[in-house]
Amino acid sequence: MTAEESTGGWRHGPAIPTAGASSVLRSADYALKRFRTIGVPIPSPCRLEAARAVVSSARNARDGADDFALLAEATRTVYEFYYISRSIGGTGGTADRRLKAALGNALSGPLDIREEEDESARPRNTQFELFVGAWLTCGGATIRQAEPDLQLQIDEKWLGVAAKRVRSRRKILQRVVEASEQGRHRTKAGLVALSIDHFIEPVDTGPDPKVAGQSLETHVPEILEAHELLMSQAHIRGFVVIGSKYEWVSTSAHGRPHLRMSTFSRFQLFANSDEEKLAGDAFLSAFDETQRDRLSRF
Repeated sequence: MTAEESTGGWRHGPAIPTAGASSVLRSADYALKRFRTIGVPIPSPCRLEAARAVVSSARNARDGADDFALLAEATRTVYEFYYISRSIGGTGGTADRRLKAALGNALSGPLDIREEEDESARPRNTQFELFVGAWLTCGGATIRQAEPDLQLQIDEKWLGVAAKRVRSRRKILQRVVEASEQGRHRTKAGLVALSIDHFIEPVDTGPDPKVAGQSLETHVPEILEAHELLMSQAHIRGFVVIGSKYEWVSTSAHGRPHLRMSTFSRFQLFANSDEEKLAGDAFLSAFDETQRDRLSRF
């Protein structure tokens, strides 16, 4: 049977309102305090602490930042860990040993992404896995850490989630195939989650989600190819695409820089039966409503 699709379409907009450096610093402090409270082993050096220092330096500098690319990456690091920290229960929430170890690993590695190599990419890869879990949790989904990276519950069934952070367009399909194989060998059915952070720079960041999605697909046609490939795999039940763009701009020659952030996401579910499609449609409808409500209060 040919798979049918349930999808909410492209979503585009700021996950956290446009703000200045002080807001970013408060988010960093919240995440660091939260991680320490639940017993996460904070590495030394800690990438989140390094990111906070870069943002603090830019806020205090008379002429703004010296390296806006590094400042943008520092901001991404802060906000993704803030997002993750907010997903770990309430103020009295806890984390199991596996989650604490994953967080400790994710907090390591070089802050400057231009210094990243295959081995030093592991902390950010883990960060993306945790971010996907947080993103799904924000939509009210039930998540657990298990093979291949995460597992998501839909209609009382657990689906494996293989998360792939890709740094080169030419490797998108390769990584998607790897993720599909992970799902085939480790779980009966699963989803693939793909990070597109590295490919967003030329994308139209206007307010219309449809236009933004079309612009993204034009600049990165491999996303559509990956979609078609995954739909042809009977064991693949969905495709999550997530990306964000951070830009710091100064409003005057000597003004403090302000943050502009754009986010792109699409959550698709594939169904091999009418029953699965009904369950997928209901899940995505509730997911979108819950996530929009929670993000509005971040």
